[in-house]
Amino acid sequence: MSITRMTDLDLRGKRVLIRQDLNVPVADGVVTSDQRILASIPTLKAALDAGAAVMVTSHLGRPKEGAWSEADSLAPVARRLSELLGREVPLARDYLDGVDVAPGQIVLLENCRMNVGEGKDDEALSKRYAALCDVFVMDAFGTAHRAQASTHGVIRFAKQAAGGPLLMAELDALAKARGADIPLPVDVVVAPEFKADAPATIKAVDAVAADDMILDIGPETATRYALMIKDAGTVVWNGPVGVFEFKAFERGTETVAHAIAESNAFSIAGGGDTLAAVDKFGIVEDVSYISTGGGAFLEFLEGKTLPAVVALEARG
Repeated sequence: MSITRMTDLDLRGKRVLIRQDLNVPVADGVVTSDQRILASIPTLKAALDAGAAVMVTSHLGRPKEGAWSEADSLAPVARRLSELLGREVPLARDYLDGVDVAPGQIVLLENCRMNVGEGKDDEALSKRYAALCDVFVMDAFGTAHRAQASTHGVIRFAKQAAGGPLLMAELDALAKARGADIPLPVDVVVAPEFKADAPATIKAVDAVAADDMILDIGPETATRYALMIKDAGTVVWNGPVGVFEFKAFERGTETVAHAIAESNAFSIAGGGDTLAAVDKFGIVEDVSYISTGGGAFLEFLEGKTLPAVVALEARG
């Protein structure tokens, strides 16, 4: 891909605006799952170590444009970033007219979706983002499929634009998954209701009744999938194959997880609750690449163009 990479640039003394995907779950002012924040840390450290003045922008939830709300504030994210980086990461609420940050320092900008024009890729807002920096780094692959001011418009107007390490790792990994086969199940595990203690019954797919709830793949399908994974060169895992949170319906997902872990194939896991399953069955070290891309992960595999990626290629 003809995209300039952040790692190719000399960032010393430069003002660098990095778009990350820090859209994490928050409850009572506390981040409850910091996986996306953790994924952003290597990029932020690389920019800081290179001597850049770092500004980080991200969205959180779906706030109303033009109105600040505590519920959608990135304050909890700033606190968690501070803990992970071992340094204070201040949160800037009013920043569109300029940010006070020196080389070697980092600041988190308040939720970009609170800015009027963000969702519509407003040109005026895009130019204000671009004016904040010498280099804009797009590192939020999970939002690359959205043409918005902070993911697409700013790339057009920044003095220099580049792909961040996390985004480029996603593109490099997913470029190997194209043309994959999607096998369908032949048997399933059903129950009369969605409950952990519901009675589980194995049925052939064509024997499933109208009032059955399919909560897992059956043992024949699980075995078939495991054999296919064993012989595959590339495996893309998007979504568990059952309600693995319930003991009675975890077997299919567990079988697939361990088959991927034992396979020599290049494996990518991401989307849906896949990452939770990876954690539950303890195979995180055995998966070649863990994707945090969400919807962009699927759209890229479908062959769709991602606006942010197209914009980066044009600048490259």
